[in-house]
Amino acid sequence: MTEVKSKRIRSKRARDERDEHIISQMWKADQVARKISNFTGLPFEELRDAALEYIVRIYDTWDQSKGANFSTWVNRCLQFHMLNYLRDSSRLVKMPRSYSDLYLKIRKYLRSKILTSQTKRLQMI
Repeated sequence: MTEVKSKRIRSKRARDERDEHIISQMWKADQVARKISNFTGLPFEELRDAALEYIVRIYDTWDQSKGANFSTWVNRCLQFHMLNYLRDSSRLVKMPRSYSDLYLKIRKYLRSKILTSQTKRLQMI
């Protein structure tokens, strides 16, 4: 009976600690959302909700034993997640990432071919 009770106490402590870490970093969600909203014109509330959701996810990937502070980990991961959010929300029709990467490679290749053909024409003249 005491073993079950001690597990409940440990899990409650872990939840409390998790909540404290997440609450302590909520201001970063506001800061990042406001910065992106001012830059892109997207609604602040939508960006803030996404940032808060990412902070909760980021806590689940944080490993204290590696020595990084949670605030440092949140800074780096939140930047990455919000950039991905902007990338994913910028298209009207959501394509898989592999398709969009392939599209960009093809576009780059075609641009290089067009530029080389134009420079050849200019050299002939």
